[in-house]
Amino acid sequence: MCPPSAARAEPSRPDPHHAAVRTRRSGQTSGGSAPTSGLRSCRLPRPPRPPGTRSLLRAAISCAWLSFAVIASAQSPGRSTDAAEPDESASALVSSTLWVEQGGRLDWSVQGDRLAFDRQGPDGRFDVWVLDVASGGERCLTCEAYDLRGSHNLDPVWHPSGEYLVISSQQHAARLDTGAVELFGAERALHADLWVLRADGKAFWRITRLAEVGSAVLDPTFGFEGELLAWSERTGTRGGRSTPGSVGSFRPRTARLVFRRGVPRLLDARSVEGWRAEGLLHLGSFTPDDRSLLAAADLRGAGSCCLDLVRIPLEGGETERLTRSGAGGDRAPRTAPSGGQIAWISDGSVRGRAVAGEIPPSELWLMNTDGSEPRRLTHFNFALAEEYLGATAVGDFSWSPRGDEIAVFVLTGHQEARAAILRLQLSAAFRR
Repeated sequence: MCPPSAARAEPSRPDPHHAAVRTRRSGQTSGGSAPTSGLRSCRLPRPPRPPGTRSLLRAAISCAWLSFAVIASAQSPGRSTDAAEPDESASALVSSTLWVEQGGRLDWSVQGDRLAFDRQGPDGRFDVWVLDVASGGERCLTCEAYDLRGSHNLDPVWHPSGEYLVISSQQHAARLDTGAVELFGAERALHADLWVLRADGKAFWRITRLAEVGSAVLDPTFGFEGELLAWSERTGTRGGRSTPGSVGSFRPRTARLVFRRGVPRLLDARSVEGWRAEGLLHLGSFTPDDRSLLAAADLRGAGSCCLDLVRIPLEGGETERLTRSGAGGDRAPRTAPSGGQIAWISDGSVRGRAVAGEIPPSELWLMNTDGSEPRRLTHFNFALAEEYLGATAVGDFSWSPRGDEIAVFVLTGHQEARAAILRLQLSAAFRR
């Protein structure tokens, strides 16, 4: 049965984000697609295109792009824009499928059998759920947890063993009055602490006490080897208080997460040497050797609108800048399992309507680990693309263990935000 948000009437049209997979190359629908978490009859609403305009748009855009290409051929290569129809023949994306209705920030287990995500419930609170990839069955881990009552339980990340998760739990959820739009950004760090959950949902441990001293925490992430945990922690507060609108400056922190008789502890917690930047800092992932962190940082003092991707060495040394986002912002850089590619989210050069009237539209990008060959992976905001969804903001994503798929959390809708998790299949050439 569809949730209430998915039950409103929509125009009848073929939908590439329904349970069946629609391929970009051929436009055909194939059976035997990925499980859709028991939502095979539910659709991610897709905005209608004006009738009779597609061919005219294609012709006009083709002419415009031809003129632009002649001029651009003599210029340095840079990021593509939405001025032209996507080159689907060269795209890494094969298909896009609705996977989880009303799913949020997520992480795919190293074993590949489970997907953890947060979801907003009828009471407005967010809880952590786990999806069995094979069966499509879902189970809430925090809905009945007494110690986590009244909190937003967000940002689940799997321990590489698959036996535990680390989450961020934001206290005083009702008083903060934060919902899907507010928690899309850094405000989910306020009054938050890190907790460890057993994967069966039967045990919980609080491993930081930052909220008690007015600090804030963002973006927990594990190293490839498993014992090393990193997060972004606020360096100070205004007047000793944490309030929306005063998110502040952050620094990267690391610690070893160890278990003694089944109880987790953080050891050797420290700030990363050499980090001097002030402002917002979103962590993405470790590099495959666990010697550096990929992150999105405010290097220009412009705030959350204009983050650039950086590589931060853990043992000192110069921070390497990977992107220059210009007027837009980059975030969530994550290394592919093979170590050969980095995917990230960007709202730079995305032209479209804001989600819920205030979140900039964004897309997924790919590049090499040295920052070369940046290329757009998705075209959710481009009206002629097969994966078109209208006003869309990408909130989070996670690579599959083999690197041939990506699970993506999106918010769609210009006036009212709707949450969903999509399953993207990549072409064989990009499985590396």
